[in-house]
Amino acid sequence: MKTSVFSLSIAALLAACAPSNPMADAAPDSAAPSDGGAVVMDSSAPDAAVPDGGPCSQYQGSAAWTARLAVEPGARLCAYPARQWASNPGESQAAMKERLLREAFAQKSTITIAAGSHALPTASEDRAFLLPMCVEDRGVAAGAATASARVQTSEGSGIGSTPDGPNVEATFMLGAEPLALRINRTAAEGATANLRATAQDAHYRGVNIVRGTSRLYASCALAANRCTTLAFGAAGSLRMDEHYWQAMPGFGFSAPVRLRGALDGVAVDVSAYDDMAAIYARHAFERALLFRFSAPIRGACALRVNVSDLGDPTTAQLTSCEGVAMGAPLAVTSSMTSCS
Repeated sequence: MKTSVFSLSIAALLAACAPSNPMADAAPDSAAPSDGGAVVMDSSAPDAAVPDGGPCSQYQGSAAWTARLAVEPGARLCAYPARQWASNPGESQAAMKERLLREAFAQKSTITIAAGSHALPTASEDRAFLLPMCVEDRGVAAGAATASARVQTSEGSGIGSTPDGPNVEATFMLGAEPLALRINRTAAEGATANLRATAQDAHYRGVNIVRGTSRLYASCALAANRCTTLAFGAAGSLRMDEHYWQAMPGFGFSAPVRLRGALDGVAVDVSAYDDMAAIYARHAFERALLFRFSAPIRGACALRVNVSDLGDPTTAQLTSCEGVAMGAPLAVTSSMTSCS
């Protein structure tokens, strides 16, 4: 895709952009320096890649910036739990898992950044900066974010072991909630960071946004890197795919990718973001993943799988759609399998 950079006045912006799409209408820079504070637009970015119904945020930045964020049509960020689990006083672990899984579903949210090429700085700068994006909570527009007053860049190793830089950091506001943006770039990517619609190998690469203290937005298309066969004897078997990061002290991450197979003769294939959730303990050594079926099995709406890398066996439990246990735990054995 060829990227065009335009230095436009307000009148030219109004003439160039269709007013029906708030994300296609670039806003003037509120902190314009001597270069005019011109916004950067990609004239080939399709309006169809932007959700309707706003309100959505408009781009703010500088035409003088030479780095880019390239966003593919169809790429989205999905919200995942950002905190490791912790029980309330007097709360059992079973009750804690049920509560946290309910919260994970209640906090489902997506961010769509307008497809195209958006200018990024290569050095820290006191300037208004905002990406053109729509935030939706459970399918409902959550409002337009406001720009950060400063955008920062950093070099060196970031999350993970691959050298980064220059990375971009800024904090937008969505009402009273901060949206802490980090765009991680590998050295091989050079001046362009990418948000792709296809499977992403690492959740901490590309674009990440932390909302408040409870939600981490990362690619909705996370690649499976840990796959497990769940065998239920004569009742059938399921393959559980997850995106798993067993990390340094205080970190870790797990997100479900897919559950497929058959149980009690009922075909199972769950891969939609809205039908899956995961919660995890410190380092993600212990995890609970919930998958909602498209059709009931034994009267149950979902399957919860409890996984431990600390020596405890994997367990499985049929549940309500809210994750409340139904009946006795299922007899299951688990084994690692190739994700290919």
